[in-house]
Amino acid sequence: MKIISFYSYKGGTGRTITLANVSILLAMQGYKVACLDLDVTAPGLDVAFRLEESVLPSKTIADFLKGMPIPVKEMLVKLKEDLDLFIFPMPRLPGETPEQRGIEPIIDGMNDFLKPLYKKICDELKVDFILSDARSGYARESAVHFAFSDIIFVISRFSRQHLIGTAKIVEILEEIQENIPSLKYYVVINDLPRDLPQSRKTELYKLEEEYDAILIYESRELRWDDRVVVLDKKFKDHQLIEGYQKIVNKIIS
Repeated sequence: MKIISFYSYKGGTGRTITLANVSILLAMQGYKVACLDLDVTAPGLDVAFRLEESVLPSKTIADFLKGMPIPVKEMLVKLKEDLDLFIFPMPRLPGETPEQRGIEPIIDGMNDFLKPLYKKICDELKVDFILSDARSGYARESAVHFAFSDIIFVISRFSRQHLIGTAKIVEILEEIQENIPSLKYYVVINDLPRDLPQSRKTELYKLEEEYDAILIYESRELRWDDRVVVLDKKFKDHQLIEGYQKIVNKIIS
């Protein structure tokens, strides 16, 4: 089993929808996959998969991370009968402060219960891959993923504020690699405009070479719509899927 984390310095990079598409591609290729929403403050995996509220579990990984002994099958939703793809949503917690929303116990639980949660999912579901949607930024509930992951995909947009933050994340990951040589990471530059001026193209190609970055170009048709395109037949040969497949290839290699 491999644990794959999707992470970004800032929100708005398309991290969650990228994870959703990649997970379905893996499942369509015969792998058993679990997707965990571990973005405590801004969960959205259920929205990315367009899950109806009626199918969401009453107990979730948030409860497990608070220390409740919950069976794995009570925390998940199976996306489709013909796919071995299991989704573990994170609830949107009400309230105004972290204490009122019950966030702090979940964050603390990631240090103590995240590794046991991964093991429990592996033992009970026999999955090949666990894909985790980590919170963006330098929060401690984001950093905890670094120690438990086999591969980290750092998702960025091609803008100065995103790239500066991504460069800092890469520096941190390079330091971690000194102690955990088996850890792999890849930079994914998402939603790239197709009409970049030549000066920006030159900058992009330097980044691609420096980071061995995966480039995913924007779709004007989907410009304002997050969508799981791999399940839509009209997107069968879409360039977005080519980009997502490149991520899949890194995972299974």
